[in-house]
Amino acid sequence: MKRRSLGTVVVLMVVLIISLPMGNLMAVGDITEGEEVTIVGTMNAFDQLIDEDGTVYEIDITDAGNELVEEVGKKVEATGLVEQLEGIKTLSVSTYRILE
Repeated sequence: MKRRSLGTVVVLMVVLIISLPMGNLMAVGDITEGEEVTIVGTMNAFDQLIDEDGTVYEIDITDAGNELVEEVGKKVEATGLVEQLEGIKTLSVSTYRILE
């Protein structure tokens, strides 16, 4: 009986050790909805910010957002709240700066 318990504990420890780094890696690319974040990317002509990983953010209508969408083709750093609806990420921009 002790041998089976020890084997179960070893298996559980191995699974835990393997799953922890994978969980952290998956969380790195995720942005929590409603969280204020800073995103570096390039503005396109469709009022979208494309980050360095290729993630697309639709820019919400805000004072700063309306100014940001005029910076087509420029690399920018934008800060604001991220929300997601039906797989579409939006960024409600509070501040931004041009990096190029």
